[in-house]
Amino acid sequence: MKDIMLFTRQDDPYCLQAKDWVRELLLLHPEYEDIPLTELDVNERPDIVARYHYTFLPVFFVGGAKLCECPLKKERVAEVFDRAWNET
Repeated sequence: MKDIMLFTRQDDPYCLQAKDWVRELLLLHPEYEDIPLTELDVNERPDIVARYHYTFLPVFFVGGAKLCECPLKKERVAEVFDRAWNET
């Protein structure tokens, strides 16, 4: 299992939607609660997010590697968690 990092911005509607999809997915797959998930607001933690390359928000990293960024679909969020769950 690898960790997930999600970079968001509080006032962005796409970020809010991605966070809703994460909550829905965790309700459907309670086992995913075991995956280490770190959510960072880019405005609150610029010191950390500056170390990563991304263009759009929201953006997901699995094991430190960028997996997907906006525009997202609900299915892509599920793929992020599936990948984190299945990778060692």
